[in-house]
Amino acid sequence: VGGGRAAAVEVLVSNGRVQECIMDGDKTHEIHDIVKESGFYGMQTFDQAMIDLYKEGLVTLDDAKAGANNAHDFQLALQQAGIIDM
Repeated sequence: VGGGRAAAVEVLVSNGRVQECIMDGDKTHEIHDIVKESGFYGMQTFDQAMIDLYKEGLVTLDDAKAGANNAHDFQLALQQAGIIDM
């Protein structure tokens, strides 16, 4: 919003579930959901980071939407966070 830059980062913490998914190639698709559901471990997806940056006033809503990895899921996350109407 202020014309500068803000870092949106995805954070993955290696825990037992993540390690199991990495070791079993058939489960690697589960890692994104683990990250999305594991904020208590300090994990976050890129889209979750974008929402937080918007809430903090560091990026515009349009910029957050434009940077989202998955437009549909991002829209749902915005609705669940009460940022936009359903």
